Amino acid sequence: MPPLRRAYDLFQVDEADQLEKELSFIEQNIFPNECINQKILENTTSNEPIMLPESFVADENGMVLIGPNGTKISKKKLCLINWGSNGPSITRKVLMEVFDRNTLAFGSLTGKPSPAFADIAKPTKSQLDPLKVADVIHFMTEYTEMTAKEVKGSITTKCADENKMYRQRQKKRMELALKIKTKKLRKF
Repeated sequence: MPPLRRAYDLFQVDEADQLEKELSFIEQNIFPNECINQKILENTTSNEPIMLPESFVADENGMVLIGPNGTKISKKKLCLINWGSNGPSITRKVLMEVFDRNTLAFGSLTGKPSPAFADIAKPTKSQLDPLKVADVIHFMTEYTEMTAKEVKGSITTKCADENKMYRQRQKKRMELALKIKTKKLRKF
């Protein structure tokens, strides 16, 4: 139902029904307890359908096993992912649940230096945990129509993006520190 139509319907009932509908809407859209039922959505990058899991099986701690190597993600976090978005976007969100920003910023899929920068003395990045990466690849190929190659490409891109964002944050911190230092020097 379109949002405006839903809002119109909310105002056409008495207060008790209105409150019940608002609470139901909030529970369904803001605090989902269960994942979305199985649906077929269209992947905007490859025009292949994405199969959503009917439900993720969580353990007593609310964690879902995503692969054969024992990597777990919170069921709540998985349910909050927009499964209607494209495969690479879902992969990036799953990666952010498995690894922290610094690990992604200073890691790469293979740990090998890029052949594009063979002449430049760049420090090599550490390899992401291969077991966790294998679980992410397994999970994404299982629940989406992505191939392992597409998932690996998304992982590589996410690592590069996180590294670039890290360098931008560092640059801003340095500029801010320099401004503060120059202001202190001017006061003397």
